[in-house]
Amino acid sequence: MNLEGQVQPTKEEKLEIEKELFKNSHAVRVGQSMADYKAEMDALWNKMHPEKKETLETETEHTEPVQNNKEDDEQWKRKVEASEGKRQEDLKRVRKELGLDTLSTERFTGSLGKIQEYDERIRAVRAGKPIKNGDTEDVLLEDFRSFVKQDWSEDFDINKFQKERETSKAFSASKANESTGSSSNTERKGEKEEVLVSTEEREKLTGWSASYELAKIAKKEGLDLAGLSREEYAEYAIKNLLAIDDDQLRMAPWQRNGTSVEELLEGRKKARAEVRKETEEVFDRFFLEMKTKAAQQEQDRYLSEKIRVRSGTKDSDSWLFFGINDSLDGNRPETYKSYISVKDLNTLTPERFVSFLKALKDSDYHGDVKIFQDIIQQGTGLNDQIVMHGRSEKDSKLALEIAEKFFAGDLNKKGIGKDEIIDGKEYSYSQILARKIKAEIEAKRAS
Repeated sequence: MNLEGQVQPTKEEKLEIEKELFKNSHAVRVGQSMADYKAEMDALWNKMHPEKKETLETETEHTEPVQNNKEDDEQWKRKVEASEGKRQEDLKRVRKELGLDTLSTERFTGSLGKIQEYDERIRAVRAGKPIKNGDTEDVLLEDFRSFVKQDWSEDFDINKFQKERETSKAFSASKANESTGSSSNTERKGEKEEVLVSTEEREKLTGWSASYELAKIAKKEGLDLAGLSREEYAEYAIKNLLAIDDDQLRMAPWQRNGTSVEELLEGRKKARAEVRKETEEVFDRFFLEMKTKAAQQEQDRYLSEKIRVRSGTKDSDSWLFFGINDSLDGNRPETYKSYISVKDLNTLTPERFVSFLKALKDSDYHGDVKIFQDIIQQGTGLNDQIVMHGRSEKDSKLALEIAEKFFAGDLNKKGIGKDEIIDGKEYSYSQILARKIKAEIEAKRAS
């Protein structure tokens, strides 16, 4: 015991706590049982830290054997509860210090819970009282934008955000019901004819609701929206006075044809099912390896000469970042980029991706490259699965040329864009296109 009378943890307990922290940093997959999750994390841990596994076995060789699995489970449960309790206490403390405890007593779960936590972590960092070690404002703002599909602002309110989301869902549902019950619906070639809203009603539609209506219009016109470039899709939205946003501009092209949330969910389910289990497992290992490498010193973050994992990978919840030759440096007023997606994610193995990085390096490309972290949840839903941020416009164009040659027939979509700082605020190319859509629609309505 120490001077305060507290029992110090043994080496075995310290290792278990370290493993628990490791597991807390990786979310349970949708539909995954806790038993499967625990087994998967144990396997990944042992592959990443074989030396610690051997140390634990050596140190426990002459200790008393574990009594039974039930005791193990109970001990594990207590540690998880203690860890979660400590995290909630930290959140509660910072919320009180920032005056957030008076705004809302409700704690959300699921995606809303994650958004709520992002909001609180951003406010905490801005107040100089970070909730998590390593939290930085720039990284958190980028992660918030990537996850929520909108920029964070000081007046962001999770309760208002939830109500707006529910209103949007209710509006879409009411329109679906109107279409189902409308006497103007007729059967044509075994399909129900879509009923379009009036021009006046279109003004109320934004984001996903707007994209569903745009898909209905395209369906009537016999247009496959998946075949359009990102810019052509934006122009089609402007033409039809439907204010889609950057979320729809970035989604996988096949999703543009979805006329309802049900269609999109069914399509996503199908797309995710097409990714083989072994593909997912291999990419998950790659993700964990890159996260681990990103936390190391710069000289230890190299995959090979002049190809390194960027340190921002460590704190990002969305992307794995890599620097090639002379990578990006500091804030730039504009950043040229190119992006691609592949037809079959099963062909995008970690080995092939790293080979692509080497091809860029050998072609004298200078800049950054990023790829999704989760091949199932992210990869299947993105139009820009791999993004190349060049140090110059020439570099971004060179990267696209190399990608076209490297992926050849496996290449699906491609494009060129430019991120910019406008009025002191960073905007991605998709966000800039979304601003253009909104501005031109408003101009058309005013004329």
